[in-house]
Amino acid sequence: MFDVERPMNIFGRGINWVYKLLARATLVPNTSIDRQGFFNRLFSTVTPFLEWSKAFKKRNRPLYKRLQFVFNSLLLLILLLIIATPFIIFS
Repeated sequence: MFDVERPMNIFGRGINWVYKLLARATLVPNTSIDRQGFFNRLFSTVTPFLEWSKAFKKRNRPLYKRLQFVFNSLLLLILLLIIATPFIIFS
């Protein structure tokens, strides 16, 4: 938020910590010397796959839709397993 650190209560320090964490994670380099943030690196890694999937969608839409359904179903299954694991272990 500001460059000046001011004394504040615990909530203000928590908000500033979250803000600094987000600012570091979304850092965009202006020069070749600057560091790149985590989300920027992640997006640059995922972008070629996104471009490939868009081209694949134009080439073969029915197969794309089937693969999309399978992929989304697997993601949902993994999410449900992650959520259900503590209940399965401790029951």
